[in-house]
Amino acid sequence: MSTTMLMTAFFTHATELVKQLQEQFPDEKDLLLAKQSLWLISSSTSTGVPFMKNFYTYTSPFRKQIFDRDETFFLDLQFDESIGGSEQTLLKSLRIKELSSQMTQASKIALFKFFEGLLLLCEKLQQC
Repeated sequence: MSTTMLMTAFFTHATELVKQLQEQFPDEKDLLLAKQSLWLISSSTSTGVPFMKNFYTYTSPFRKQIFDRDETFFLDLQFDESIGGSEQTLLKSLRIKELSSQMTQASKIALFKFFEGLLLLCEKLQQC
C-alpha cells in the first residue's frame, strides 16, 4: 500500500470513529472540533503522515492493552505530556477517557476495534 492510501484509510477510519462517538454523545462539542481537525490534517501528506507517526509513537507502547481490550488503557492512562501527549493528541481531543466510562460494553469493544485498525495502519506506514 502506498503512503497516500494508508493515510486515506487512517483518516477515513478515524473520522468514522468520531462520527460514531458523535452519535452516542451528540452534546459533546469537542467531537465536532476533532472531526474538523482530522479533515484539515488529512488534506495533505505533509500534515497527515506526521500526525499518523505521532499517533503511532504515543499509542504503540500500549499495543498489548489495546489488542487485549484492557479498559485500563482508556480509564487509567493519563493522555498528557508524561507520555508525549498534548491537547492535540487524538486520544485527548476525543476525551476518550471521559467518554469510555459512559459507554456500553459493546461500544467499548467497537472503540477498541477502531484503535486496533488505526494502530495497524500506522504499523504499515512504518514499513513504507
